[in-house]
Amino acid sequence: MNPRGIFESSNDMLLIVGSSPMVEVIPALLGASTKRPALLAIGPGVFAVATIATEAATCMVGLRSLQRACFGPLERYAEILSGLFVAAVGVDALFTS
Repeated sequence: MNPRGIFESSNDMLLIVGSSPMVEVIPALLGASTKRPALLAIGPGVFAVATIATEAATCMVGLRSLQRACFGPLERYAEILSGLFVAAVGVDALFTS
């Protein structure tokens, strides 16, 4: 991103937003489609299992980490803080759109 806040290349936006895992799978599926139909059927299945396993492991690690963390006074006022944040996002969306 340049000093004026304009993205100079698509790589800048990719670093901020992140890439979809499916973007990396598409070339593999296209390559498999020229070989055998069985490979084309196995590819999405392996991708689905790997994605679900990764997401489940990430959630389990995050949950265990949060159970050990203590946020003190923030725990008492978490609902109020989250409500204020949602209201602030709504007000911002109201005036900026």
